[in-house]
Amino acid sequence: MTAIGKSVINLLLKLSSGWRPKGRNIESVCERSLHIIKQFKVQGLYTICTIDIVKESNYTQALKVWDILPLEDVPNLVKRMDDIFVRYTDDYINHCKEKYIEGNLEVPKTWAASSEIVRFKNLADNKSGSD
Repeated sequence: MTAIGKSVINLLLKLSSGWRPKGRNIESVCERSLHIIKQFKVQGLYTICTIDIVKESNYTQALKVWDILPLEDVPNLVKRMDDIFVRYTDDYINHCKEKYIEGNLEVPKTWAASSEIVRFKNLADNKSGSD
């Protein structure tokens, strides 16, 4: 395994345990959807992540890694992601953006399954008319 591969695996393990780098985290907002994308730089490559909500016995935030790529490829990925996130409800995005801190770690927040967190807007409300 290459040094870059080991660094990326180490970063993903740390991120999944709640660690967030100081001064290396660049948050950018998609043009239309207001969904926050987190970028973490590791040896010249960028790990592009978001927080999603998964439903099992409860709703739980989960770190979703979309890609690991060079900086020049980030804008294209962000544009594609924006096309997805524009369909998310404001409620869903707000749940994704909530932070829960224990000590110096950011950990997943959970909600009871009895509450309803709707991910996608009604397609009839989509202004572009496409699905």
